[in-house]
Amino acid sequence: MLPAISEKQFQKQVIEFAQLRKWKVAHFRPARVIVHGKETWRTPVAGDGEGFPDLVLARRRVVLFREVKTEAGKASQEQLAWLQEVGGKIWRPSMWAMIEKELW
Repeated sequence: MLPAISEKQFQKQVIEFAQLRKWKVAHFRPARVIVHGKETWRTPVAGDGEGFPDLVLARRRVVLFREVKTEAGKASQEQLAWLQEVGGKIWRPSMWAMIEKELW
């Protein structure tokens, strides 16, 4: 059984490995904002950006769209719609061997 890892830790691991393998990686992180007097996190987006995949990876004219989740993490409907539209996938920590192979 794998030890629990947060989505943030897992995403960092994926980004570091992808960069080691010479992939260009884009991730748009949320910013802390105040909404109606309360602090929250929001990722600024325009157009149809809600649910955009966590990572965009590019190397040698290949572009991958990937959503990273913990083992128990659930994708939103907006995330699933984006993944379907762009041929993306969800990656989880238990899929590490497959992730390494895909990024090799």
